[in-house]
Amino acid sequence: MQHIHDFIGFYMQTGFWIGSCPDLSLYDEARRFTGMCAEIGYAYDCPAFMVAITIDGMVLLHHKEMASNVPQMGDPTQIEKALSWWDEFLDYAYALQAIIESETMRVAAPFGIAASEVAPDYTSTIGMIDWFPVRRNWESGRVINEQLRDLEHYIRYVSKHGEVPSEITFSPYSWPKVKVSTLDSAMRNFEYICAHPRVLKWLAFVTRSKVAYSKNDFAMSLLQSWFVIESVCNQLYDDSPHIHVRGNRKNVKAKHIIDLLSQDGKLAAATAHDLHEVRKVRNGLVHSPETTRCSSRLAALAGNLASSLSMHGHPFGVDLLWQCGVRY
Repeated sequence: MQHIHDFIGFYMQTGFWIGSCPDLSLYDEARRFTGMCAEIGYAYDCPAFMVAITIDGMVLLHHKEMASNVPQMGDPTQIEKALSWWDEFLDYAYALQAIIESETMRVAAPFGIAASEVAPDYTSTIGMIDWFPVRRNWESGRVINEQLRDLEHYIRYVSKHGEVPSEITFSPYSWPKVKVSTLDSAMRNFEYICAHPRVLKWLAFVTRSKVAYSKNDFAMSLLQSWFVIESVCNQLYDDSPHIHVRGNRKNVKAKHIIDLLSQDGKLAAATAHDLHEVRKVRNGLVHSPETTRCSSRLAALAGNLASSLSMHGHPFGVDLLWQCGVRY
């Protein structure tokens, strides 16, 4: 009997097409979206994980080690284990989104596939054999259901009427198109990241910061970015014993570490200046939140610093698009 591999699926900020957009008015093309999920259009398998992506852009991730240690999610005595498992999985999901966004931006800036929030409510589990879906659990797939419902309604309307009124704003034809070569590059980079757990955690925090930024929660975004900034700076300092100051390591503050790294050439002077600007706002948010305001500019600055520092010394960088907005 063949083994079923369970994948956890989620959409990024928008759907996207692999290669080209199908003609949704054709019956044979519309059939590709029926069943447990849309047809699998891309697959990648490596020792650490498997990733499948449907033709409409749902990303499905199977982390092999984590899949072998799934706690009983419905057992109240294992709730902490279940929550811890989900938190670790979300790190992988967020880091994967960051890599996909960065790679798609690299070839089509500024129109990359933007990362979005991932949570149990925003995912669904799909079991596959040889990349073919054989079972699913849609109970927690609220956002996925909304995305699929819009797409399925659009397909039904086009199949019946041949064209869509301009008043219907949902249009999958406007979704970005992503080349297989771009996805291959993203998966290789994600494979590299999975072999560096600290970097993976940093990227996950940066992506969580980006999610907060997209909700106009600039203070939370900056604080999450600062977690990464301070952690990377501490790592760079600890790896540079020739710049260590005498005395207790705990007494060396972030301000002094940034200055020492700048003096040693580990950080550019302009980067150190920006880090100090972010650091001052971070201190205000932590110690005087009632009088401290974080602007969108500073939150985006912190996010870009965090994503850049997280890949310090590694063979590729990760660039993200920081977007927010208002409406009345």
